[in-house]
Amino acid sequence: MSLKKKTKQGTKSKMTSVMKKSTDKKREKKKKKPKSNKIINKKETQRIKGIKTDKKTVRKKYKNANRRKSSENENSAKKFKIKSKNRLKARISKTQRKISLIIIYSAIILILFSAIVGLASMLLFKISSINLVGQSQYSENELRGAIGVKEGDSLIFCDTNEIKNNIENKLPYIEVLQITKEYPESLVVEVEQAKVKYNIECDDGYIYINDEFRILGKDANIKDEGIVLKGVALKSDVPSTYAEFTDESSNVILQEFNYYLNKYEVENITQINLTDKLSFEAVYDNRITIKFGYPADLDYKMKMIQGVLKSESVSGDIKGVIDASLAVEKNRVYFRPTYG
Repeated sequence: MSLKKKTKQGTKSKMTSVMKKSTDKKREKKKKKPKSNKIINKKETQRIKGIKTDKKTVRKKYKNANRRKSSENENSAKKFKIKSKNRLKARISKTQRKISLIIIYSAIILILFSAIVGLASMLLFKISSINLVGQSQYSENELRGAIGVKEGDSLIFCDTNEIKNNIENKLPYIEVLQITKEYPESLVVEVEQAKVKYNIECDDGYIYINDEFRILGKDANIKDEGIVLKGVALKSDVPSTYAEFTDESSNVILQEFNYYLNKYEVENITQINLTDKLSFEAVYDNRITIKFGYPADLDYKMKMIQGVLKSESVSGDIKGVIDASLAVEKNRVYFRPTYG
């Protein structure tokens, strides 16, 4: 019994020692056992959150810094604009001052120059001689009286156009060719006798007009050197005025006819008949009738007529008719002689 008890006790003691060792090992394991994943995850999440919060704060700081920089840039840009505006205003004010000073100085210079010229014209450039060149039916005294300028007047301020108009208005049968100022003291007026270009038939004779359609005078007799105008009438026959026809179409036709007559140097036209203005005629050398037809394309017609008049077919005493009414359509002018 005693051995059994001893063995039992020994086994119990062994069992208890084993149990103690196992519990000790468990405790050691518990001590050495790593921390759970949950704890690690919590710490990592806290660390990540910290990093995120740090990033957010960095971003906020960066944004704030950018905002500060942008605001500073805006403020500097505004200040620069204000400075540039002020500079521009200063420059504009300077330029305006310069311009105003230039205007004032130029005005002063002009005033001084005009005053000097006025004094010089009054004291120096005075007309001491008026020379008349050319012949006319008027006397020298009549010419000098019509000029409107006398000796002692200023040569600078005398108007040559006004002198021309004075002479031609007061003396119709004269044409002023040229007026020249010969400094320091001479005025030269060149004139000639006015030439009658057209004789306009009227009730009590003929009205004479020159190449510029200026009325020269009126007489019962015809002027041999002028072209007789038939089928026209004037509104007024006052000498030295320009002719105004009662029919405006007559004025247009005659102005154009006269221009091409001078252009192609067609001479010896003795008569123009505008009784039928849609088919007018002219007479060359009192022996050849020229039919112009409708008063259009006068340039071309006059050129063709000039060629015919220079030919031998119309030389001498030959009489006939030149038909230019269809010159444009047929590209030619017909001459039909008449005998007897």
